[in-house]
Amino acid sequence: MSSQEARTASQMAMALAVEAHGDTRRFSGELYINHPRRVAEMLAAAGHDDDTVAAGWLHDTVEDTWVTLDLLRTLGFSADVINAVESVTHRPGEWYFDSIRRAAAHSIGCVVKLADNQDNSAWEPSSSERFRKRQQQIRKYAKARTLLWEAVLGCDSATRLPYAQPRSWFSRPAVAA
Repeated sequence: MSSQEARTASQMAMALAVEAHGDTRRFSGELYINHPRRVAEMLAAAGHDDDTVAAGWLHDTVEDTWVTLDLLRTLGFSADVINAVESVTHRPGEWYFDSIRRAAAHSIGCVVKLADNQDNSAWEPSSSERFRKRQQQIRKYAKARTLLWEAVLGCDSATRLPYAQPRSWFSRPAVAA
């Protein structure tokens, strides 16, 4: 057994995420890797299995770095990890709430996206110029949380969740002809 095989999926994912995100920073100046670290820590603290924690570490790698799903396969990550990462990876040109629905349809992707959403919602803008954009992001994340919790709880968020949003918030805007 190689030393790589002896490592858990979450240990391999952490090493890959650290390498892939490198010295990339958020708008706040914080190292980007702190975000997937917090997501993975939330998932571990909530008692999720190692594949779920691994997906938490990797949730932004395919979208934001040189990592591909094929590389994850080559490195020996399980189908559960790869499918979860794929479910939370925003695709170019994809409407945001379509990507949320895709994540919500995957059992691991849904909880990873919830943890991602929670961490992103806590992040503060680095300057007053970003305040308005940040308010828009917070509203978008609140809408996404409603859809994700609906998937987790198996209920209609319009009637069951205390912060439920009108169904019209989740409808794709009409495109002008």
